Amino acid sequence: MSPTILVTGASGNVGREVLRSLKDKPATIRIASRSPVPLGEQQNPNTVYLDFEDPTTYYNAIAGCQSVFLLRPPAISNMKATLNPFIDTARQAGVQQIVFLSVAGADRNPIIPHYAVEQHLQTHPGNWTILRPGFFAQNLGTAYRSDIRNDDRLYLPSGRGRVAFVDLRDVGQVAADAPSLMENPSR
Repeated sequence: MSPTILVTGASGNVGREVLRSLKDKPATIRIASRSPVPLGEQQNPNTVYLDFEDPTTYYNAIAGCQSVFLLRPPAISNMKATLNPFIDTARQAGVQQIVFLSVAGADRNPIIPHYAVEQHLQTHPGNWTILRPGFFAQNLGTAYRSDIRNDDRLYLPSGRGRVAFVDLRDVGQVAADAPSLMENPSR
């Protein structure tokens, strides 16, 4: 029987790449969504309702899942009331692997929300993978485009440090491969 993987943030840039990378895997993909389906469109039968600010939605979204790709919605900053209880519910429901998309430096910065999730994953039982990508290469054509065009330079919060740009497709592939590492330890 193939595993069931819940993907959060599936409508965003990273989530779409995770879905693309999972499409050829022998798994059932469940998409978590907080948004209702627009009128006139048909909902994907594997889409479930999940609102991190409503704990009553957690169990139904993750029931029967073995793995979760977890992405913090930008509007949510209180991890003690949202993502950490979601993780606890996922573990209680039998989720074995959680792949969390964090940010570079989160392990050293207790101010950012990702830090609290990383600490929670690391200090509670269960398998987890934390991804801390640097800056996304795709942002060169969007968020950083005017900096490049107008000033011939990038403005990044890196001080005098060097930064690495990573392709979203690579992040999606690594995230998609992480749950299968648990299922096939010889990899």
